[in-house]
Amino acid sequence: AEQAIERTRQLIPALRDVAFNRRWSGSSLRSASTIPGIDQVGHYKNVWSSGGLDFAQVLFAPIIGKLLTDWLQHGERPEELSRFGLIMVD
Repeated sequence: AEQAIERTRQLIPALRDVAFNRRWSGSSLRSASTIPGIDQVGHYKNVWSSGGLDFAQVLFAPIIGKLLTDWLQHGERPEELSRFGLIMVD
C-alpha cells in the first residue's frame, strides 16, 4: 500500500501532502497479455466485471465507470470497451 500511495503522489503532485487514512487492496488476476477484462459476465443481465487493471490503468476508473454506465443505460457496449471483453482476455 505504501508503494501505491507514493506512486500516486508522484503521478498527482497535488496529493503530495494528503493523508491516506484508508487503504484497499486485493488480488487482481492478470491475463498473460496484460489486457484487463471489462465486460458483462455470461448471460447475467446484472453482473459486470472490471478486473486485471494495473496501477496506471486504475487511474482510468472514472472513464471506465462512465462507459459502463452508458452501456447499462443504452443496452449496448461502447466501442471503447470492445477490445476488453472477457473473451479477449487469455
